[in-house]
Amino acid sequence: MIEQVLCDMDGVLADFVSGAAKAHHRESPYLYPKNYGTFDIEKLWDISAQEFWAPIDAMGQDFWLGLEKTPEADELVALLTERVGVESIAILTAPSDDPGCVPGKRAWIRKHYPQFSKQIIYTSAKGFLAAPTKLLIDDRDRNIDEFRRDGGQAILLPRLWNRLYYGLVTQNPVQPLDWIRAHLAYLNFQISVLTTNTIQEPLTQGSTR
Repeated sequence: MIEQVLCDMDGVLADFVSGAAKAHHRESPYLYPKNYGTFDIEKLWDISAQEFWAPIDAMGQDFWLGLEKTPEADELVALLTERVGVESIAILTAPSDDPGCVPGKRAWIRKHYPQFSKQIIYTSAKGFLAAPTKLLIDDRDRNIDEFRRDGGQAILLPRLWNRLYYGLVTQNPVQPLDWIRAHLAYLNFQISVLTTNTIQEPLTQGSTR
Protein backbone atom coordinates (compact mmCIF):
# COMPACT_ATOMS: atom_id res chain seq x y z
CA MET A 1 0.00 0.00 0.00
CA ILE A 2 1.04 3.57 -0.64
CA GLU A 3 1.48 5.08 2.83
CA GLN A 4 2.65 8.61 2.05
CA VAL A 5 2.21 10.92 -0.93
CA LEU A 6 4.61 13.68 -1.95
CA CYS A 7 2.81 16.05 -4.28
CA ASP A 8 4.62 18.58 -6.45
CA MET A 9 3.33 22.14 -6.48
CA ASP A 10 4.34 23.91 -9.71
CA GLY A 11 2.67 22.37 -12.72
CA VAL A 12 0.61 19.99 -10.60
CA LEU A 13 -1.31 22.20 -8.17
CA ALA A 14 -0.16 25.67 -9.25
CA ASP A 15 -0.21 26.89 -12.86
CA PHE A 16 3.44 27.93 -13.14
CA VAL A 17 3.46 28.03 -16.94
CA SER A 18 0.70 30.63 -17.20
CA GLY A 19 2.30 32.66 -14.43
CA ALA A 20 5.69 32.63 -16.15
CA ALA A 21 4.15 33.61 -19.49
CA LYS A 22 2.35 36.51 -17.84
CA ALA A 23 5.53 37.69 -16.10
CA HIS A 24 7.26 37.75 -19.50
CA HIS A 25 4.29 39.31 -21.30
CA ARG A 26 4.29 36.36 -23.67
CA GLU A 27 1.84 33.65 -24.61
CA SER A 28 2.33 30.10 -23.41
CA PRO A 29 4.82 28.22 -25.58
CA TYR A 30 2.59 25.17 -25.32
CA LEU A 31 0.00 26.70 -27.61
CA TYR A 32 2.18 25.30 -30.39
CA PRO A 33 2.47 21.53 -31.00
CA LYS A 34 6.15 21.80 -31.97
CA ASN A 35 6.91 22.66 -28.33
CA TYR A 36 5.14 19.69 -26.77
CA GLY A 37 7.32 17.48 -24.60
CA THR A 38 9.92 20.13 -23.77
CA PHE A 39 10.00 21.09 -20.10
CA ASP A 40 12.39 24.05 -20.09
CA ILE A 41 10.48 27.14 -21.21
CA GLU A 42 13.67 29.17 -21.68
CA LYS A 43 14.74 26.80 -24.45
CA LEU A 44 11.46 27.32 -26.26
CA TRP A 45 11.79 31.09 -25.95
CA ASP A 46 15.47 30.93 -26.88
CA ILE A 47 16.63 32.84 -23.83
CA SER A 48 19.07 32.04 -21.04
CA ALA A 49 18.00 30.68 -17.66
CA GLN A 50 19.03 34.01 -16.13
CA GLU A 51 16.82 35.89 -18.57
CA PHE A 52 13.95 33.52 -17.85
CA TRP A 53 14.09 33.96 -14.08
CA ALA A 54 14.79 37.72 -14.02
CA PRO A 55 11.18 39.02 -14.30
CA ILE A 56 9.92 36.24 -12.03
CA ASP A 57 12.50 36.99 -9.35
CA ALA A 58 11.77 40.71 -9.68
CA MET A 59 8.21 40.01 -8.51
CA GLY A 60 9.47 38.16 -5.44
CA GLN A 61 6.83 36.51 -3.26
CA ASP A 62 4.04 38.06 -5.30
CA PHE A 63 4.78 35.88 -8.31
CA TRP A 64 4.30 32.63 -6.39
CA LEU A 65 1.36 33.83 -4.33
CA GLY A 66 -0.38 35.04 -7.48
CA LEU A 67 -0.28 31.73 -9.34
CA GLU A 68 -3.65 30.27 -10.25
CA LYS A 69 -4.54 26.70 -9.35
CA THR A 70 -4.48 24.10 -12.12
CA PRO A 71 -7.92 22.93 -13.28
CA GLU A 72 -7.70 19.58 -11.46
CA ALA A 73 -5.85 20.74 -8.33
CA ASP A 74 -8.78 20.59 -5.91
CA GLU A 75 -9.97 17.22 -7.17
CA LEU A 76 -6.45 15.81 -7.01
CA VAL A 77 -6.04 16.94 -3.40
CA ALA A 78 -9.43 15.44 -2.54
CA LEU A 79 -8.50 12.15 -4.21
CA LEU A 80 -5.17 11.87 -2.41
CA THR A 81 -6.76 12.83 0.90
CA GLU A 82 -9.36 10.11 0.44
CA ARG A 83 -6.66 7.53 -0.26
CA VAL A 84 -4.08 8.27 2.44
CA GLY A 85 -5.41 11.05 4.67
CA VAL A 86 -4.24 14.65 5.15
CA GLU A 87 -1.58 13.62 7.66
CA SER A 88 0.13 11.42 5.05
CA ILE A 89 0.45 14.05 2.32
CA ALA A 90 3.25 16.59 1.93
CA ILE A 91 3.85 19.22 -0.72
CA LEU A 92 7.29 18.56 -2.24
CA THR A 93 8.48 21.53 -4.27
CA ALA A 94 11.77 22.77 -5.69
CA PRO A 95 12.69 26.34 -4.68
CA SER A 96 14.25 28.82 -7.08
CA ASP A 97 17.34 30.80 -6.10
CA ASP A 98 15.33 33.92 -5.32
CA PRO A 99 14.83 34.56 -1.57
CA GLY A 100 11.18 35.38 -2.18
CA CYS A 101 10.39 31.95 -3.57
CA VAL A 102 10.05 29.90 -0.38
CA PRO A 103 7.91 32.43 1.53
CA GLY A 104 5.85 32.97 -1.61
CA LYS A 105 5.20 29.24 -2.03
CA ARG A 106 4.42 28.91 1.67
CA ALA A 107 1.89 31.73 1.39
CA TRP A 108 0.32 30.08 -1.67
CA ILE A 109 -0.13 26.79 0.20
CA ARG A 110 -1.58 28.57 3.22
CA LYS A 111 -4.04 30.39 0.98
CA HIS A 112 -5.23 27.45 -1.08
CA TYR A 113 -4.47 24.33 0.98
CA PRO A 114 -3.95 25.37 4.61
CA GLN A 115 -4.21 21.74 5.73
CA PHE A 116 -0.70 21.26 4.32
CA SER A 117 0.84 24.48 5.64
CA LYS A 118 3.09 22.54 8.03
CA GLN A 119 3.72 19.71 5.57
CA ILE A 120 5.86 21.41 2.93
CA ILE A 121 9.28 20.17 1.85
CA TYR A 122 11.53 22.38 -0.26
CA THR A 123 14.16 20.56 -2.31
CA SER A 124 15.18 19.84 -5.87
CA ALA A 125 16.71 16.51 -4.80
CA LYS A 126 13.41 14.67 -4.55
CA GLY A 127 14.99 11.23 -4.89
CA PHE A 128 16.45 11.49 -1.39
CA LEU A 129 12.92 11.04 -0.04
CA ALA A 130 12.14 7.92 -2.07
CA ALA A 131 10.95 4.73 -0.35
CA PRO A 132 8.92 1.71 -1.53
CA THR A 133 5.69 2.92 0.08
CA LYS A 134 6.14 6.61 -0.78
CA LEU A 135 4.53 8.04 -3.90
CA LEU A 136 5.67 11.11 -5.81
CA ILE A 137 3.24 12.90 -8.12
CA ASP A 138 5.12 15.28 -10.39
CA ASP A 139 4.97 16.84 -13.85
CA ARG A 140 8.70 16.61 -14.65
CA ASP A 141 10.03 13.46 -16.31
CA ARG A 142 13.42 13.70 -14.62
CA ASN A 143 11.96 13.89 -11.12
CA ILE A 144 9.84 10.81 -11.76
CA ASP A 145 12.77 8.79 -13.08
CA GLU A 146 15.09 9.74 -10.24
CA PHE A 147 12.46 8.93 -7.61
CA ARG A 148 11.88 5.49 -9.12
CA ARG A 149 15.60 4.89 -9.47
CA ASP A 150 16.04 5.61 -5.77
CA GLY A 151 13.39 3.09 -4.75
CA GLY A 152 10.16 5.06 -4.65
CA GLN A 153 6.85 4.92 -6.48
CA ALA A 154 6.01 7.74 -8.87
CA ILE A 155 3.25 8.90 -11.20
CA LEU A 156 3.91 11.40 -13.95
CA LEU A 157 0.97 13.76 -14.34
CA PRO A 158 0.20 14.20 -18.05
CA ARG A 159 1.16 17.69 -19.19
CA LEU A 160 2.02 19.22 -22.55
CA TRP A 161 5.63 19.70 -21.38
CA ASN A 162 6.40 16.07 -20.48
CA ARG A 163 6.56 12.75 -22.31
CA LEU A 164 2.87 12.05 -21.76
CA TYR A 165 1.76 15.04 -23.83
CA TYR A 166 0.57 12.75 -26.63
CA GLY A 167 -2.26 11.50 -24.43
CA LEU A 168 -3.61 15.03 -24.11
CA VAL A 169 -3.77 15.79 -27.83
CA THR A 170 -5.49 12.70 -29.20
CA GLN A 171 -9.11 12.52 -30.34
CA ASN A 172 -9.98 11.02 -26.97
CA PRO A 173 -7.60 12.83 -24.62
CA VAL A 174 -6.68 11.27 -21.30
CA GLN A 175 -7.99 13.03 -18.22
CA PRO A 176 -5.14 13.65 -15.76
CA LEU A 177 -7.23 12.60 -12.76
CA ASP A 178 -8.30 9.38 -14.44
CA TRP A 179 -4.62 8.69 -15.13
CA ILE A 180 -3.80 9.21 -11.44
CA ARG A 181 -6.67 6.99 -10.28
CA ALA A 182 -5.66 4.15 -12.58
CA HIS A 183 -2.03 4.26 -11.56
CA LEU A 184 -2.84 4.48 -7.87
CA ALA A 185 -4.88 1.29 -8.18
CA TYR A 186 -2.10 -0.43 -10.11
CA LEU A 187 0.64 0.60 -7.68
CA ASN A 188 -1.32 -0.52 -4.63
CA PHE A 189 -2.00 -3.89 -6.24
CA GLN A 190 1.64 -4.29 -7.28
CA ILE A 191 2.96 -3.45 -3.81
CA SER A 192 0.42 -5.76 -2.15
CA VAL A 193 1.48 -8.70 -4.32
CA LEU A 194 5.19 -8.11 -3.80
CA THR A 195 5.03 -7.58 -0.04
CA THR A 196 2.91 -10.69 0.56
CA ASN A 197 5.07 -12.95 -1.59
CA THR A 198 6.59 -15.80 0.40
CA ILE A 199 9.86 -15.42 -1.50
CA GLN A 200 11.66 -12.49 0.10
CA GLU A 201 13.13 -10.39 -2.68
CA PRO A 202 13.97 -6.69 -2.88
CA LEU A 203 11.19 -4.52 -4.23
CA THR A 204 12.27 -3.45 -7.69
CA GLN A 205 11.18 -0.41 -9.63
CA GLY A 206 10.75 0.18 -13.30
CA SER A 207 12.74 2.95 -14.93
CA THR A 208 11.36 5.33 -17.47
CA ARG A 209 12.94 8.74 -17.88
